[in-house]
Amino acid sequence: MVVTPEGLFDRTPGHGTIFGRYNRDTFNVAPIEWFFNEFYYPGLLADVFAGKRPRVSHDISKKDRRQPLVKLSLAGEAPVGGISARTIKVKIDITDAAADRDRPQGSGARDVRLFRNGSLIKVWHGDALKGQPAATLEQEVTVVAGPNRLTAYAFNQDNVKSKDANFLLTGATV
Repeated sequence: MVVTPEGLFDRTPGHGTIFGRYNRDTFNVAPIEWFFNEFYYPGLLADVFAGKRPRVSHDISKKDRRQPLVKLSLAGEAPVGGISARTIKVKIDITDAAADRDRPQGSGARDVRLFRNGSLIKVWHGDALKGQPAATLEQEVTVVAGPNRLTAYAFNQDNVKSKDANFLLTGATV
């Protein structure tokens, strides 16, 4: 793990969640993965040793770390046992993070992504909430035999990733 004072980071994947501390407050922490889009810098250590001084355009401590809440479920009744249908409809419920003392508006929710077994199925670009405190998205998903691990997440208006919403269903093998 390598981190610059400005917040750029590089890390070896697969070593669990790493938390960063913000504003010199012991209890003000968040996983660094939330800032992946803007602060992940592959080869950071090599560039620093080569005399490069990588910079960022934003102060990471000023980022709004409130996250929209994302929930993933079936859009109808859950079947008993394995799912024999080739397609199902899933529902993604998104709720804005509440206003706080530092920010009078919610966090926003945009660029929602849905995956099945690690493969991207759908991206909803732009503002998912459209000025509302909550929204529901639906998507038809092809079911494969065996495990179908669905994952959905969104980004707030400061491009901070939400926690993953996960849903596991099993496609019938016959």
